[in-house]
Amino acid sequence: SGLAAMAMAMDVDEDPLGGREAAARDALKADFEVKSKLKPFYTGGRISVSSTLQIAACPCGEEVSIVDLKTKATVKTVPGDSETVSSVAITQDGKSIFVASRSLQCSHWDLDAMTRKQRWKCHKAPVLHMALDSQDLYLATAGADSVVKVWDVSEGYITHLFKGHSGTVLYVAFHPNPRKYQLYSCGDDADVRVWDLKTKSCVSLLKGHISAISSLSVSPCGEFLLSCGQDNLALMWNIASGKKAV
Repeated sequence: SGLAAMAMAMDVDEDPLGGREAAARDALKADFEVKSKLKPFYTGGRISVSSTLQIAACPCGEEVSIVDLKTKATVKTVPGDSETVSSVAITQDGKSIFVASRSLQCSHWDLDAMTRKQRWKCHKAPVLHMALDSQDLYLATAGADSVVKVWDVSEGYITHLFKGHSGTVLYVAFHPNPRKYQLYSCGDDADVRVWDLKTKSCVSLLKGHISAISSLSVSPCGEFLLSCGQDNLALMWNIASGKKAV
Protein backbone atom coordinates (compact mmCIF):
# COMPACT_ATOMS: atom_id res chain seq x y z
CA SER A 1 0.00 0.00 0.00
CA GLY A 2 2.94 2.31 0.72
CA LEU A 3 4.40 1.71 -2.76
CA ALA A 4 1.03 2.37 -4.39
CA ALA A 5 0.73 5.70 -2.56
CA MET A 6 4.22 6.71 -3.74
CA ALA A 7 3.38 5.82 -7.32
CA MET A 8 0.24 7.91 -7.20
CA ALA A 9 2.23 10.85 -5.83
CA MET A 10 4.80 10.54 -8.64
CA ASP A 11 2.04 10.52 -11.27
CA VAL A 12 0.68 13.75 -9.88
CA ASP A 13 4.12 15.42 -9.71
CA GLU A 14 5.04 14.46 -13.31
CA ASP A 15 2.94 17.33 -14.71
CA PRO A 16 2.77 20.02 -12.05
CA LEU A 17 2.01 22.65 -14.76
CA GLY A 18 -0.44 20.53 -16.68
CA GLY A 19 -3.26 22.98 -16.28
CA ARG A 20 -1.22 25.92 -17.53
CA GLU A 21 0.10 24.02 -20.55
CA ALA A 22 -3.41 22.99 -21.51
CA ALA A 23 -4.53 26.61 -21.29
CA ALA A 24 -1.59 27.68 -23.47
CA ARG A 25 -2.49 25.06 -26.08
CA ASP A 26 -6.06 26.29 -26.13
CA ALA A 27 -4.88 29.87 -26.62
CA LEU A 28 -2.85 28.84 -29.69
CA LYS A 29 -5.99 27.49 -31.27
CA ALA A 30 -7.67 30.91 -31.14
CA ASP A 31 -8.41 32.92 -34.31
CA PHE A 32 -6.36 36.07 -35.04
CA GLU A 33 -7.22 39.07 -37.18
CA VAL A 34 -4.77 40.01 -39.97
CA LYS A 35 -3.65 43.62 -39.56
CA SER A 36 -1.33 43.84 -42.55
CA LYS A 37 0.31 41.75 -45.25
CA LEU A 38 3.82 41.87 -46.62
CA LYS A 39 4.05 41.88 -50.40
CA PRO A 40 6.69 42.92 -52.96
CA PHE A 41 6.80 46.62 -53.82
CA TYR A 42 9.81 46.59 -56.18
CA THR A 43 11.02 44.04 -58.70
CA GLY A 44 13.83 45.90 -60.43
CA GLY A 45 14.59 48.80 -62.74
CA ARG A 46 15.02 52.51 -62.12
CA ILE A 47 12.82 54.19 -59.55
CA SER A 48 11.65 57.81 -59.72
CA VAL A 49 11.61 60.10 -56.66
CA SER A 50 9.65 63.35 -56.28
CA SER A 51 11.69 66.53 -55.78
CA THR A 52 10.27 66.82 -52.27
CA LEU A 53 11.79 63.40 -51.44
CA GLN A 54 8.46 62.33 -49.97
CA ILE A 55 7.42 59.54 -52.33
CA ALA A 56 9.05 57.17 -54.80
CA ALA A 57 7.58 55.33 -57.77
CA CYS A 58 8.89 51.76 -57.90
CA PRO A 59 8.30 49.34 -60.80
CA CYS A 60 6.76 46.13 -59.48
CA GLY A 61 6.07 43.70 -62.27
CA GLU A 62 3.06 44.96 -64.21
CA GLU A 63 2.27 47.65 -61.60
CA VAL A 64 3.93 50.64 -59.97
CA SER A 65 4.16 50.96 -56.19
CA ILE A 66 4.01 54.45 -54.73
CA VAL A 67 6.09 54.33 -51.55
CA ASP A 68 6.08 56.88 -48.74
CA LEU A 69 9.79 57.42 -48.01
CA LYS A 70 9.13 58.40 -44.39
CA THR A 71 6.92 55.50 -43.33
CA LYS A 72 8.42 53.03 -45.87
CA ALA A 73 4.87 51.93 -46.68
CA THR A 74 3.22 51.43 -50.06
CA VAL A 75 0.49 54.04 -50.08
CA LYS A 76 -0.86 53.50 -53.61
CA THR A 77 -0.56 51.04 -56.47
CA VAL A 78 -0.84 52.16 -60.07
CA PRO A 79 -2.35 49.33 -62.15
CA GLY A 80 -0.59 48.13 -65.25
CA ASP A 81 -1.67 46.98 -68.69
CA SER A 82 -0.73 43.28 -68.39
CA GLU A 83 2.87 43.90 -69.51
CA THR A 84 5.98 44.49 -67.39
CA VAL A 85 6.72 48.13 -66.54
CA SER A 86 9.89 49.33 -68.30
CA SER A 87 10.18 52.90 -67.00
CA VAL A 88 8.53 55.39 -64.64
CA ALA A 89 8.78 59.17 -64.16
CA ILE A 90 7.11 61.13 -61.39
CA THR A 91 6.45 64.88 -61.49
CA GLN A 92 8.26 67.33 -59.22
CA ASP A 93 5.28 67.69 -56.89
CA GLY A 94 4.57 63.96 -56.84
CA LYS A 95 0.99 64.40 -58.06
CA SER A 96 1.34 62.72 -61.45
CA ILE A 97 3.26 59.80 -62.87
CA PHE A 98 4.17 58.51 -66.32
CA VAL A 99 4.40 54.76 -66.80
CA ALA A 100 5.84 52.93 -69.83
CA SER A 101 5.57 49.18 -70.29
CA ARG A 102 6.66 46.39 -72.62
CA SER A 103 3.34 46.85 -74.40
CA LEU A 104 4.98 49.96 -75.99
CA GLN A 105 2.30 52.11 -74.35
CA CYS A 106 2.86 55.10 -72.09
CA SER A 107 0.26 56.22 -69.55
CA HIS A 108 -0.17 59.47 -67.64
CA TRP A 109 -1.77 59.01 -64.21
CA ASP A 110 -3.20 61.50 -61.72
CA LEU A 111 -2.06 60.13 -58.36
CA ASP A 112 -4.52 62.19 -56.30
CA ALA A 113 -7.59 60.93 -58.14
CA MET A 114 -5.93 57.65 -59.20
CA THR A 115 -7.24 58.07 -62.73
CA ARG A 116 -5.48 57.66 -66.04
CA LYS A 117 -5.45 60.97 -67.92
CA GLN A 118 -3.83 59.83 -71.17
CA ARG A 119 -2.45 56.77 -72.90
CA TRP A 120 -0.50 56.61 -76.15
CA LYS A 121 2.03 54.51 -78.08
CA CYS A 122 5.53 55.88 -77.51
CA HIS A 123 8.08 53.97 -79.56
CA LYS A 124 8.44 50.95 -81.82
CA ALA A 125 10.37 49.22 -79.04
CA PRO A 126 10.18 49.45 -75.22
CA VAL A 127 10.92 52.74 -73.49
CA LEU A 128 13.92 52.21 -71.21
CA HIS A 129 14.03 55.60 -69.52
CA MET A 130 11.91 58.73 -69.16
CA ALA A 131 12.67 62.18 -67.76
CA LEU A 132 10.65 65.32 -67.10
CA ASP A 133 12.00 68.85 -67.48
CA SER A 134 12.32 71.07 -64.41
CA GLN A 135 8.87 72.59 -65.02
CA ASP A 136 7.06 69.31 -65.77
CA LEU A 137 6.05 70.66 -69.17
CA TYR A 138 7.87 68.12 -71.33
CA LEU A 139 8.58 64.40 -71.10
CA ALA A 140 11.60 62.84 -72.83
CA THR A 141 11.59 59.12 -73.66
CA ALA A 142 14.55 56.91 -74.52
CA GLY A 143 13.69 53.93 -76.69
CA ALA A 144 15.23 50.59 -77.50
CA ASP A 145 14.53 51.60 -81.12
CA SER A 146 17.52 54.05 -80.98
CA VAL A 147 15.17 57.05 -80.93
CA VAL A 148 14.72 59.89 -78.44
CA LYS A 149 11.36 61.66 -78.31
CA VAL A 150 10.01 64.67 -76.43
CA TRP A 151 6.31 65.00 -75.59
CA ASP A 152 4.08 67.86 -74.52
CA VAL A 153 2.80 66.76 -71.10
CA SER A 154 -0.51 68.63 -71.07
CA GLU A 155 -1.57 67.76 -74.62
CA GLY A 156 0.17 64.41 -75.08
CA TYR A 157 1.59 65.07 -78.54
CA ILE A 158 5.18 64.69 -79.76
CA THR A 159 7.26 67.88 -80.09
CA HIS A 160 10.69 66.46 -81.00
CA LEU A 161 12.04 63.27 -82.56
CA PHE A 162 15.80 62.75 -82.45
CA LYS A 163 17.71 60.11 -84.38
CA GLY A 164 21.46 59.54 -84.26
CA HIS A 165 22.21 56.80 -81.77
CA SER A 166 23.32 53.55 -83.37
CA GLY A 167 21.96 51.38 -80.58
CA THR A 168 19.55 51.27 -77.66
CA VAL A 169 19.09 54.59 -75.87
CA LEU A 170 19.41 54.01 -72.13
CA TYR A 171 19.09 57.43 -70.49
CA VAL A 172 17.86 60.98 -71.12
CA ALA A 173 18.17 64.16 -69.06
CA PHE A 174 17.07 67.77 -69.48
CA HIS A 175 19.23 70.76 -68.60
CA PRO A 176 18.00 72.07 -65.21
CA ASN A 177 17.62 75.58 -66.66
CA PRO A 178 14.63 75.47 -69.05
CA ARG A 179 16.00 78.48 -70.92
CA LYS A 180 18.99 76.44 -72.06
CA TYR A 181 16.73 74.29 -74.25
CA GLN A 182 19.04 71.29 -74.12
CA LEU A 183 18.49 67.55 -73.77
CA TYR A 184 21.15 64.89 -73.24
CA SER A 185 21.02 61.21 -74.16
CA CYS A 186 23.28 58.17 -74.02
CA GLY A 187 23.12 54.49 -74.84
CA ASP A 188 24.93 51.29 -75.67
CA ASP A 189 26.79 52.96 -78.58
CA ALA A 190 29.02 54.62 -75.91
CA ASP A 191 28.13 58.14 -77.10
CA VAL A 192 26.62 61.11 -75.29
CA ARG A 193 24.57 63.37 -77.54
CA VAL A 194 23.58 66.95 -76.80
CA TRP A 195 20.33 67.99 -78.47
CA ASP A 196 19.22 71.57 -79.06
CA LEU A 197 15.47 71.78 -78.48
CA LYS A 198 15.19 75.02 -80.49
CA THR A 199 16.93 73.87 -83.66
CA LYS A 200 15.89 70.23 -83.10
CA SER A 201 19.37 69.00 -83.89
CA CYS A 202 22.41 67.36 -82.29
CA VAL A 203 24.88 70.13 -81.43
CA SER A 204 27.54 68.05 -79.71
CA LEU A 205 28.78 64.45 -79.62
CA LEU A 206 30.77 63.49 -76.53
CA LYS A 207 33.09 60.52 -76.92
CA GLY A 208 35.16 59.03 -74.13
CA HIS A 209 33.54 55.78 -73.05
CA ILE A 210 34.35 52.42 -74.59
CA SER A 211 31.12 50.63 -73.69
CA ALA A 212 27.46 51.36 -72.94
CA ILE A 213 26.67 54.51 -70.94
CA SER A 214 23.92 53.80 -68.44
CA SER A 215 23.24 57.15 -66.75
CA LEU A 216 23.72 60.91 -66.93
CA SER A 217 23.50 63.72 -64.40
CA VAL A 218 23.69 67.49 -64.90
CA SER A 219 25.23 69.55 -62.10
CA PRO A 220 22.88 71.97 -60.27
CA CYS A 221 24.81 74.91 -61.72
CA GLY A 222 24.18 73.54 -65.21
CA GLU A 223 27.82 73.77 -66.31
CA PHE A 224 28.84 70.12 -66.08
CA LEU A 225 27.53 66.76 -67.22
CA LEU A 226 28.47 63.47 -65.57
CA SER A 227 28.28 60.25 -67.60
CA CYS A 228 28.64 56.79 -66.07
CA GLY A 229 29.34 53.75 -68.19
CA GLN A 230 29.59 50.00 -67.97
CA ASP A 231 33.31 50.43 -68.67
CA ASN A 232 33.67 51.44 -64.99
CA LEU A 233 34.31 55.06 -66.01
CA ALA A 234 32.63 58.21 -64.71
CA LEU A 235 33.45 61.18 -66.94
CA MET A 236 32.81 64.84 -66.18
CA TRP A 237 32.12 67.06 -69.20
CA ASN A 238 32.13 70.81 -69.58
CA ILE A 239 28.81 71.37 -71.35
CA ALA A 240 29.82 74.65 -73.01
CA SER A 241 33.05 73.33 -74.55
CA GLY A 242 32.04 69.71 -74.96
CA LYS A 243 35.37 68.62 -73.49
CA LYS A 244 36.23 66.54 -70.45
CA ALA A 245 36.43 68.62 -67.29
CA VAL A 246 38.16 65.89 -65.24
